[in-house]
Amino acid sequence: MVESKISSHKKEIRRQIRQREQELSPETKRKLDELLGKRLLTELLRLQGDGKDPIYCYVSCGKEADTRWLLKSLWERKLRTAVPRVAGEQMEFFEITGFSDLEPGYFGILEPREGCRRACCPESVILVPGAAFSRNGKRLGRGGGFYDRFLEREPKHKKIAAAYEYQMMETLPSEVHDVPVDMVVTEKECYICRTGEE
Repeated sequence: MVESKISSHKKEIRRQIRQREQELSPETKRKLDELLGKRLLTELLRLQGDGKDPIYCYVSCGKEADTRWLLKSLWERKLRTAVPRVAGEQMEFFEITGFSDLEPGYFGILEPREGCRRACCPESVILVPGAAFSRNGKRLGRGGGFYDRFLEREPKHKKIAAAYEYQMMETLPSEVHDVPVDMVVTEKECYICRTGEE
C-alpha cells in the first residue's frame, strides 16, 4: 500500500522529535521537568474543580515529560488519579494510589495491576501524551492511536497535554481520527488552544 503524504509527514516529524530527545541531556531534562511539572500541577488543580473525580494521567517513560513528580504531588494532596491499561487495540483507565499499584504492561510501560478500580468519569481532566503539538491543539501521537480511540469514545474530557517547548510546531498534519487537545502546558507557556483554527 502506498503511504499517504500525511502519514509520511507524521513519520518525519516523529523522527525529528526523537532526534531532539536524544540531544536532551539528563541535567537539562531535569530542569525542564521541574519547570513544567509546577506549571502543569497548577493548571490541573485549577481545572479539576471540586476534587471528587480522579485526574486521568499517565506514567511517563523514556524521554517523555516527567509525570512521576506530578503523580506524587497529587497523592500528597489526597487527590484521586487514574492511569491507562492497554487491552488489545483499546485502553481503559484505572485508579491508583501509589507506584506500588503498577506493573509492566504494554511495551514495558507501567500500568495498573489487576484489582485496581476502573475509572468511570467521562468528563474528568485527562493528561494526554504526544510527540508534537500545535498552538491550535493539534496533536501528533507516538503512532499507536490509543488516545485517539479512547477520546473518540469519551469526548467530553478536558484534554491537557504536557510537552517540552521543542515539541511545539507551527502546524501539524492531521486526519479525521486525530483528536485535538484543549491546552498544552510546556516549561515556558500555557497554550489555550482554539481547536480547528490554523
